[in-house]
Amino acid sequence: MNDGPLCKCSAKARRTGIRHSIYPGEEPVKQCRSMNNNAGKLFHYRITVSPPTNFLTDRPTVIEYDDHEYLFEGFSLFSHTPLTNIPLCRVIRFNIDYTIHFIEEMTPENYCVRGLELFAAYLFQDILELYDWNLRGPEFDDEASGCQQFHFMPRFVRFLPDGGKEVLSMHQVLLYLLRSSKPLVPEEEIADMLQWEELEWQKYAEECKGMIVTNPGMKPSSVRIDQLDREQFNPDVITFPIIVHFGIRPAQLSYAGDPQ
Repeated sequence: MNDGPLCKCSAKARRTGIRHSIYPGEEPVKQCRSMNNNAGKLFHYRITVSPPTNFLTDRPTVIEYDDHEYLFEGFSLFSHTPLTNIPLCRVIRFNIDYTIHFIEEMTPENYCVRGLELFAAYLFQDILELYDWNLRGPEFDDEASGCQQFHFMPRFVRFLPDGGKEVLSMHQVLLYLLRSSKPLVPEEEIADMLQWEELEWQKYAEECKGMIVTNPGMKPSSVRIDQLDREQFNPDVITFPIIVHFGIRPAQLSYAGDPQ
């Protein structure tokens, strides 16, 4: 439960110590040129997770551009310093031991740092609400004082005949997000959708399954669609379909004395 600030140390104590993300010798990162890809200054890594169990979906996001389909395959990470000899990052989820790998690859060119920052703010803050995640450091949280230590780029790729991959430009990804910012079920179409045959509705609900929907200002602001129901409880009032999300109650919110 939210019982106050993340750290209860005094203001003076929060200015020192690794536990407060203050590392000896750490300095602000020189600001990148926002409308440039800063080629030659950033080190590029493709992030992968092994094993792929529960991390792959049969309906990945697809962006159509220039008569081609680009499938989402993960993220790229850009670092201001090379990531050498870093320990393996292991995460256990649902009793499966996952390992996160950073594979160094040639840096793509079709992006600018400003586009990466806009995407990161939208995904990590507006959608995932990771407000405590600070990539600048507590002493350098002012944007004018330094650049983020890492930049992230979503990878939408299409496979080439020669076995290579083409990564969709960040510009087209942002345009896709803008086009997708619309009601899941338009209000003027609700009455017609309620008249659909059951098979037609099931097909539409299946297409929506797994999507992330957001309502800015709500808590949480975003949820995953696991089920879409069109049941009407009052025949005199037409209501929106119900979005159903199946979640797991965190252990911190569970009462150990009550197994239910």
